[in-house]
Amino acid sequence: MTSNEQKQWLESEAERLGFCLCGFASIEPFETEKKIYLDWLNSNAHGEMAYLARPDALEKRFDPRVLFPDGKSAIVLATPIPSFPRHARYVVADFARCVDYHETIPAAIETLIDGFQNRFACRVSYKICVDAAPVLERAFAVRAGLGWIGRSSMLIHPKFGSKMILAVVLTDLMLAFPASALPDRCGSCRRCADACPTGCIDGEKRTIDAQRCISYLTIERKSELDPESARMTGAHVFGCDICTDVCPWNQGRETSRQRTVLIGNDAAIPDDADFGITPAEFKQKYASSPILRRKLPRWLKNLENADRNRGKR
Repeated sequence: MTSNEQKQWLESEAERLGFCLCGFASIEPFETEKKIYLDWLNSNAHGEMAYLARPDALEKRFDPRVLFPDGKSAIVLATPIPSFPRHARYVVADFARCVDYHETIPAAIETLIDGFQNRFACRVSYKICVDAAPVLERAFAVRAGLGWIGRSSMLIHPKFGSKMILAVVLTDLMLAFPASALPDRCGSCRRCADACPTGCIDGEKRTIDAQRCISYLTIERKSELDPESARMTGAHVFGCDICTDVCPWNQGRETSRQRTVLIGNDAAIPDDADFGITPAEFKQKYASSPILRRKLPRWLKNLENADRNRGKR
């Protein structure tokens, strides 16, 4: 049993399960990324997401060995986000048209690890990190040779673009890492930054000012929106795909035909009936949807704001 045999099996099985990318990375501390991240925090670009600046979380984010002391290497995975027709009245990001990925991706990874343990007759100590853990997923993906950080601050892969959800599995496996990262291929393109209606993308630093990002304003922000922010969200009620829609690396991709870990959820679509539903009905309609994170009172404010921006209120 060699590291290459294990990696080849993981790559093949990950693809079968719906992951378009599978790579391997060191869990050494992130020094360059640490400075970029701290500068981003110091500019208050994280807005009300105070959890991103907690000292204990920062220590784990910059040194994955603090988060997982048994770790020797990381398995880095990505799964495509399918594309859906845009709702004419209320725009919901494509990832939110699926069952919450916090449910489906960890389950697929558990299947992957269980299969690995059976195939190689071994026990693996591991920690699955899907968005909620203090991990620099995109930095791990770059380290694993899966792409580069584009001007939009998203990871971009030359074949699969940027419309993906990343996951990291910290393990006690010793797996070989790539010799070098993929080169930056954004060139002089600024389509993502130019298309962003709020101007939240710093294309030079390749960071986002969350306080002006439509996804943050419609998902994460809990306080009332000021008039300018409310106007800038337009018809968006949960998330935004503008910067990924215009990226040349995403053009021509038939995401609806790609194998993915994500599962479509056609029942969780906003409409006028939402204005009259009870909290219990809201939970039932949006069961397993990330939209539940918004809670009914804030969800209704998002819908009202979209109507107001269309001149319907």
